[in-house]
Amino acid sequence: MYKSLVRDGSTRNENNFLKYTTSAVNSLGSGYDYSSLMHYGKYYFAKGTLPTITPKDPSATIGQRDGLSDSDVCQLRKLYGCWFWWSC
Repeated sequence: MYKSLVRDGSTRNENNFLKYTTSAVNSLGSGYDYSSLMHYGKYYFAKGTLPTITPKDPSATIGQRDGLSDSDVCQLRKLYGCWFWWSC
């Protein structure tokens, strides 16, 4: 488990936080990516001042919107069959 979710009724859009089994997720060989462009930030969908997501790793930064992470790029290369995907 990489993150904890606050489930106290203070979260909007509960469907965005459904848990999937590892067999339902295909990360194309990449591990969990806290810095993925697709990762929600700590306060996304919060109704109040409490975070909706807390990383288990206290040093992890989530919710960045500066660009694709290295893992994002590798997954895209593999997905679209780029000839240099093995460099990931």
